[in-house]
Amino acid sequence: MTNTTTDRGPTAAQIADRLDARRSGEGWIAKCPAHDDNHPSLSIGAGDDGTLLLHCFAGCGFEEIARALNITRRANGDRDGAPEPTYTYCDAHGEVAFGVVRLGSGAAKAFRQVHPEGDRWAWGRGDAPLVPYRLPAVVDAVRAGEIVAIVEGEKDADALAAQGIAATTNVGGAGKWKASYTDYFQDARVAILPDSDAPGRQHAQQVASMLRGRAASVKVLELPDLPPKGDVSNWLEAGGTADQLRALISRQDEWRPGMTTPTATAPDWTAPALPDAVRRVEEERVGVCPWLEEYVAFAEVESPRSPRDFHVAIACWLLATVAARRVRADFGGDRYTPFQALLVAPSTDWAKTSSKNVGLGLLRHADLEFLLAPDDSTPQALLSSMATKASYDVRGLDAAGRAQLARRVAFAAQKGWYCEEFGGHLRKMARADSAHAEFHALFRRLYDMPSSYRYATITRGEDAIEQPSLSTLGNLTPTDLEPFARRAEAMWADGFWARFATIAVPPDATPSLARFPDRKRVYPSALTEPLRTWHARLGVPTVAFEDILDADGKTTGKARAIFDRPDGDLIGLPPEVVDLFYGYERALVGVRVGGAWRSPALTPNYGRLPQKCLSLALLFASLAGRGTVHVGDWALAQHIVEGWRRGLHIVWATAQGATPVEKSDGERLIDGLAALSADLDAAGGIGSQALLTALRERDPRYDGWSLKKLATTMEATGIARGRITAEDGARARGYVVSEILAAVRLHNASVPCDAPDHPSAGMPSVVSLPSLPALPSTADPHSDGVGTRGTRGTRGTRHLGDAEAEAAEERAAIMEHDGGLARAEAEELAAGAVGMFGDPGGLALDVELEAETEAKLRASAMRLRERPAASICRRVRPTPS
Repeated sequence: MTNTTTDRGPTAAQIADRLDARRSGEGWIAKCPAHDDNHPSLSIGAGDDGTLLLHCFAGCGFEEIARALNITRRANGDRDGAPEPTYTYCDAHGEVAFGVVRLGSGAAKAFRQVHPEGDRWAWGRGDAPLVPYRLPAVVDAVRAGEIVAIVEGEKDADALAAQGIAATTNVGGAGKWKASYTDYFQDARVAILPDSDAPGRQHAQQVASMLRGRAASVKVLELPDLPPKGDVSNWLEAGGTADQLRALISRQDEWRPGMTTPTATAPDWTAPALPDAVRRVEEERVGVCPWLEEYVAFAEVESPRSPRDFHVAIACWLLATVAARRVRADFGGDRYTPFQALLVAPSTDWAKTSSKNVGLGLLRHADLEFLLAPDDSTPQALLSSMATKASYDVRGLDAAGRAQLARRVAFAAQKGWYCEEFGGHLRKMARADSAHAEFHALFRRLYDMPSSYRYATITRGEDAIEQPSLSTLGNLTPTDLEPFARRAEAMWADGFWARFATIAVPPDATPSLARFPDRKRVYPSALTEPLRTWHARLGVPTVAFEDILDADGKTTGKARAIFDRPDGDLIGLPPEVVDLFYGYERALVGVRVGGAWRSPALTPNYGRLPQKCLSLALLFASLAGRGTVHVGDWALAQHIVEGWRRGLHIVWATAQGATPVEKSDGERLIDGLAALSADLDAAGGIGSQALLTALRERDPRYDGWSLKKLATTMEATGIARGRITAEDGARARGYVVSEILAAVRLHNASVPCDAPDHPSAGMPSVVSLPSLPALPSTADPHSDGVGTRGTRGTRGTRHLGDAEAEAAEERAAIMEHDGGLARAEAEELAAGAVGMFGDPGGLALDVELEAETEAKLRASAMRLRERPAASICRRVRPTPS
């Protein structure tokens, strides 16, 4: 190897050869010749145009390295300008400030800054100011009161932004956060997500300490189940979602000096993580099924309020319906592509029916509607429609009529069924005397795709369904599902639920308010033609009708059907895909036998997940015309099925009462009032109609509320309607704003409300309270712990636990501030109210009482049992001693 160079200079490969470098990703890493390098620190790579790229992690400059290598021309892009930045930093107004270029990969990864210079990029930051990454989005999020995530890298910030969460980072990585950045986070709600290593945790502490006192809220949490040196991108790739992240953030305490970086506690409904080696294959899914990507993109426009997972599940159901038992693999016997799934979400908000209509419309426009079963049916009627009849009435049918009948009969036993309101079927199945009870066994039997299914009735005798296939998709609410998915329900053990995939909305998810298109739906040929072509390629059974003759040889008007069925698609499974099947199965078993497994009822469901993966992989391979399943087919299938596994845990947790099913009207009203609190005049009142109008402007879910419903719900929430003075001085029916604010405050004191999707998140204190002295604790040390109540001058003692004492002090402060009570009376009223709920002793409240005052307070405390404190504040007034 000679040291001389060409006019263009040495290539990266030549430099690597000269330095005896080792491969690292797309480049090399070697000992730097510019310093005494005991550990390889020089990254060697090539740009897209072949430009030599050099970077020393120990800090040596390019000129030093060039001199040591005897390079006579400039490298690292200096001759022709710097390359386009990998990440662009903009100022608060969206103007480009500088960029960051990523060089190399893996251990040889390095970053260099560039800045715009005329019509090209130049190396270095120039005179551009340092700003946080994605600053315009940060400014918008702070203004809107949304969470801003601070992460340790531009890639992580982009990954969160793609999930709809404002995110930022600083140039240079851990330890490079600048004090000047804090100006952008005034009154912000910040969540710092460190990498899972010591530098990441130290960086998080540094950033938190600099933002404390400037930001309205600062939380630091390390995401659960991160691998060593893992980051939020790893967490998202493992199946984490934006809604899960918001829920994790909402559960964390505010950061304070000296607090170690806490690891977030996964909600009860999260699925246990799989090993990295198993999850990593999902990275190969991109571009595997263009039709699926096209369908989901189309459906997200046509039904924008439906979760993406709903659209994916409907697309898979369409493929299984069109496959109609014509796609299989030889894997310990014939394996077909069964499909049964449920879309689980509360009513209205998630547009389950709208998403379904997109899929059904596609089948119609592809001329494949004949593959659909009736919209509703009893088990007997469904089986009868799928059975091969002994004879068919062909009287009066011409050739075209016979052809139409043949088309219907050809796929009579292979159907796709969308079951609207599946919860109703569950309730009917649960009744032994119901005609629908047979569905319980029928779903299990048909999912297994027997070669034939025979059944007998008293009136019809025995019928046979040859080569049955029933691809089922239903929708229902968590409330519908809960009675049939409790821990002891037989449906977990008998394999009923194991056959269904569950696509469920997380409990903390926020519904979309996106607008639906206001035009006629037009299905593109990119969606319809692949289905038509695939259906034809799989082969259509030919059905010939043979006339049945009577004894005299004359036609009876009836004919028997003679079938000639195609072989369909036999898809091969190469060894690497078989390994992925067993690897996934082994990982799932590892989760179940682990010490953290608390859901043995889910074992049958876990056992069928690899088979669900195989079914989807076969569909993807067949649709693409591949004779074998590729790794990418499995990767896409596993990614989808992992979403179903998460849905399974959501359904399980909901059914066991671990998550709330739906909010009551009262809870929704408190949320709405909290969102309005900043706009209300704490010293005034608001009319009933004005309040309802304000709620409607904030949230369209109040559009259906009447003044009567508002009044009833407000009363149930503890806020009474009365006569108020409006802004124009007129008297009107309405509400005292201080009572509304007090009710919101009391509610939020007991319910965590700092989740990003909670209407009161980031809300300032709604009642300005004076600094309160510590409550006196002068209980007799020899007392038996039971408080005594006496007449004039007697000391009355109320014993409360620490938590109850805090609640009593909070209530006393509100009553004193808003209710006009004397301090001692407010304390006694609050303590009496809490004490009457039977709370244990712990802290004594000691005040002197007048007999008459005590009687009034006792009566008030009794009323407090029936109504929250905020609703009686304005009714109770100090009683002279």
